[in-house]
Amino acid sequence: MPSATLGFARMLPSHAAVPLALFVALAVLGSSLGAAVAGVPGSAPSVNPTQPSPPVVVATLRFDGVDASTAGAGASAIPLDLGSALPVLFVWSAKGGKLGEPGLVAVASERLDLGFLGTVAATSSHLENGVVLASNGSATYTVSFASYRWVVEGLYEVTAALIAPNGTALWSLLFFVHVEAPFHATVTNVSGVAVAAYLVSVLVLGPRRRLTPTAPKSLDGGALPPPGEP
Repeated sequence: MPSATLGFARMLPSHAAVPLALFVALAVLGSSLGAAVAGVPGSAPSVNPTQPSPPVVVATLRFDGVDASTAGAGASAIPLDLGSALPVLFVWSAKGGKLGEPGLVAVASERLDLGFLGTVAATSSHLENGVVLASNGSATYTVSFASYRWVVEGLYEVTAALIAPNGTALWSLLFFVHVEAPFHATVTNVSGVAVAAYLVSVLVLGPRRRLTPTAPKSLDGGALPPPGEP
């Protein structure tokens, strides 16, 4: 302790010496802590910058001349003849993360998945030429499912999607179509025909096969001669 401080402490009464010593100790400690803090480089508080929201893609699809968004239920399914070429029109635009700002996306292809009973029955993909970033675009083409025209008649799901270059869907829409198969072959009809054919084979052809006479065979495996012959 400096001599001046000690001399000043001697001049004070004994009951004031302890508080003064405590005051001096706290002052020295505060000075040391201030110097230690001053020696540490300052650092800015950690801030998590808000990431910009990805662009939102909105689109419309006209499938065989019908707005696909109106066929979101089985009752409003689009009647479909798989034997003919079907016109398809995609129109899309992208909006940015902030209100009023356009977004930029790259559409690599348009895809249509035809599903039946939870299984994809057919897929059609239309590839874009020269994929670039854009805020809007459209695609017009025709699609044919002629190779699947012999599928059974019934209600099918169609999933339409705009596909990015990395394979992810930028936009998708589920709608329903009613496939009109040749001869109106439905699952019930096909099953009924199969059951009828099986019953005919069992009830009609089965007994006739059992009643057809066969030539008796000898012990050595050869056919026996007709009665009356040696």
